[in-house]
Amino acid sequence: MNWLWALILFLVLFGSILAIAEASLTRMSRVRALALIEEKRRNAVTLERIESDPPRFLNAVYLAVMFAQNGSAILVAILAEREFGGLGITLVSVAFTLLYFVLVEAMSKTFGVLHSDRAALLVAPLVLAAIVTAVVCSFDMNNPSFRFDRIPLPACAPR
Repeated sequence: MNWLWALILFLVLFGSILAIAEASLTRMSRVRALALIEEKRRNAVTLERIESDPPRFLNAVYLAVMFAQNGSAILVAILAEREFGGLGITLVSVAFTLLYFVLVEAMSKTFGVLHSDRAALLVAPLVLAAIVTAVVCSFDMNNPSFRFDRIPLPACAPR
């Protein structure tokens, strides 16, 4: 049961990082990313690549957000049902939703908006990894010869 709490904590922290990514990347423009390249800022080239085709990369972020939100909510409901029964699910779910909103949505997105350059540069490699993971996971994993370590990653993928 302790591992469930750890998994919930991980999903909430991951959701916070994704919220920062979403807010900062939607405020970023390709022109600003090019200016950051000229300033020789770390991860600026990766950020410019993301800003060259935002929907492609943001959709991977949105999918990961859904997994983090729904996964943490489901795990909280499971723990609430074990501890408190049916009414507990309702009460704990409402409390968790409010807490999740404040910590993940409001605080993280506000940080992403107020510090969009710094935040976008920080999360750019994570977003690129998310799109590479989405592409990798779209392969046929039911194939018995499928192995992650044999997938040739695109040149843009972090190694």
